[in-house]
Amino acid sequence: MEFDILYAIQSIRTPWLDDLMMYYTTLGDSGLIWVFLAIGLIAFPATRFMGKVSLLSLLFEVGIVTFTLKPLIDRVRPCAIETLQSPIIEACYTDPSFPSGHTASSFAVAFAIFCCNKKWGALALAAAALLGFTRLYLFVHFPSDVIAGAVIGAFCGYLAWRLYDRYVKIKGSEN
Repeated sequence: MEFDILYAIQSIRTPWLDDLMMYYTTLGDSGLIWVFLAIGLIAFPATRFMGKVSLLSLLFEVGIVTFTLKPLIDRVRPCAIETLQSPIIEACYTDPSFPSGHTASSFAVAFAIFCCNKKWGALALAAAALLGFTRLYLFVHFPSDVIAGAVIGAFCGYLAWRLYDRYVKIKGSEN
């Protein structure tokens, strides 16, 4: 069933969309776009709390996804099982597929931002969802990888917000 979904997505491919999806997915490589966003948020007093929560969410995400679940589950990527006639990515990634780290880091920060500011968070969640979709479009993750990444990421964002919010309230200061 997961391959059916992936092949259905392949039916919407166009050259310009291929380029757009490839560019957008590279923004999520190693979660760097989210790290830079968090650091940018920390730079301004009005958004400092949001930035700190975002960085904490990424730490949780890396611990859960990169260091725990990926090596433990060690799922093979769809592009390693089946080859597309005209793949966008020439060489399939060799690291584990489950869960999607790109999606998890995106949703960790997006949900952390959402917990702090609903308007900005809605935009961040839309950006995270699009990044998760790129992973399906590029045929490098199964739908369950992306869904799990989104759920785990959202959990990390919420957990970071809850813990940091509680810590700040106990300490009585923010900066």
